[in-house]
Amino acid sequence: MIDKITINKILSLEGDYSLLPEDMTKDLVITFYPYDRDKISINIKNFAEKLEYSLKRSGVKVVPFEEALHDVPIYKILRRIVRICLNNIIFLFQFFLKKDINRIWINFETFLNALKRRRIRPGVSVVALGENKTGDLPMEKISSFVKSSIVTVIDLPLDMDNQSTFRDHFEFAMNGFAYHLTNIIIAANKNKFVVYNFNLSHPFFKIDKNFDKNILFSLIPKIASPIKPRKSSDFVITKRSFILKDEIYADAVEDLLQGGALLERVKLYPSGKKVSEMPFRNEYHRWIGKIHLDNRSGMSYGFLARQLPTKLENILTEKEVLEKFGFKNKKIFVVNKDYYIKIEIKKNEVYYLKVPEVWVLTQKSGCDKTNMDPEQDILKLGLVNGKLHLRTSSNNRSSDGYKTSFDTDVIMAHALGNAIIASILNHFFPNSYFPSQLKSKGMAIIHWHGYLNRSYIPEGFILHGLNNPHVSCSSPQSAFYALNGKLDNFLNYFLNENQEQYKGDIHVEPQHGTNIIFPSLKEFGDFVNSNPKSTSLGNEFL
Repeated sequence: MIDKITINKILSLEGDYSLLPEDMTKDLVITFYPYDRDKISINIKNFAEKLEYSLKRSGVKVVPFEEALHDVPIYKILRRIVRICLNNIIFLFQFFLKKDINRIWINFETFLNALKRRRIRPGVSVVALGENKTGDLPMEKISSFVKSSIVTVIDLPLDMDNQSTFRDHFEFAMNGFAYHLTNIIIAANKNKFVVYNFNLSHPFFKIDKNFDKNILFSLIPKIASPIKPRKSSDFVITKRSFILKDEIYADAVEDLLQGGALLERVKLYPSGKKVSEMPFRNEYHRWIGKIHLDNRSGMSYGFLARQLPTKLENILTEKEVLEKFGFKNKKIFVVNKDYYIKIEIKKNEVYYLKVPEVWVLTQKSGCDKTNMDPEQDILKLGLVNGKLHLRTSSNNRSSDGYKTSFDTDVIMAHALGNAIIASILNHFFPNSYFPSQLKSKGMAIIHWHGYLNRSYIPEGFILHGLNNPHVSCSSPQSAFYALNGKLDNFLNYFLNENQEQYKGDIHVEPQHGTNIIFPSLKEFGDFVNSNPKSTSLGNEFL
């Protein structure tokens, strides 16, 4: 319905990114880290050989390790030293003032490591085999924690299989990320392998004739779309700016609490992991882990959100746009800071819509999703004229109270998509359910690391996303797939179904989880409690 450039502007997404695995291969440069052949298993050696040839066949540029190195400019070394010093000053400040400490003390060993100039150049990702020594890990030798990913291939434990629980995989993967200091783990034996990243999905793949296909669709997108959580600098932040007990938030807050309690019963939200609990080998490694998490103290999986009642916008015809603004055949244009987008509903039936302003109550990163402290854990997020806004409640005093969900862009993509769809329905069917609900009460946006049993899909809901590449959470691709898939599938529904019965969508993120739009969290909690076979944590219904 709308193109990539338009989606980037209205969702505040930056940079270029590929959407198809075949295109992602062209963006990748990968090297294999030097290893001692006598210290890794035959399974790892065989898998690495298959992997290297598969990457080359797919179009990835694989370079020798020496070609992947460069000398880091002096100014970057100085910048890293300054960053370490500032980190330690903040740590001391928090320590002596007895504030919540969200920093780690960086020791002299780390300081010396920062002085090393010969490093893996930005943009080159690394495949490491087996266990490397402390001080000789690839992550300790890269120039950019953002532009390079580390993939570590290890032996698949004998007791890890399709019968293992989500928690088994969770603990194995999270401990592995910390110990090996890696972004992605491939655990393999002679017959099968599993790819872990921070999505915490764990499908097994056989090492067979489909090997190239599985590498292309399961591994390459994860390398090409590394996790990139929103930073505080991405938002217009207004601290302690709204009163959570105001009447306008009462229903949403109550729904977050009641819905969370109901979802706790079905165990869709596993307990999280604190950075302090992860088995990093030393404080330098812990510091790197904190950088990857944008100084978050930990992470928890899934989110609960309530889109607040939303003002819908009027649809304009091409003629009205020309007469009112003087624009013709523009995909997107701006008037008084407001974005207007082109919407083609039927062939040769073009309309324009002012992009609605959307606001959502959701939870800060790392909190207990189903048993939260509203004043400290609830954040108000907005998307206004292509800019992200973050507001904290008047009683929020937490020093790390501004860290938003890894899935922030997906949350806002769904909120904006809801508002666009409701505006369209409101124009053609003003008495239909969806726009009436969004205008008066808002909507629940729910994400868990599992999937819906398709036998239980409620009437009026659209399922989409099954064939999307398996990208990382927080990547711009994940936000694009959310909004683009939502709108394109709604358009198909609009043209072929009983439009007035539209109630929401079920957005599948393969090898990640599911986002669903529901009237309320409580109603979704009632639904899954009444239908215990409708969903589960993990890959059962993928």
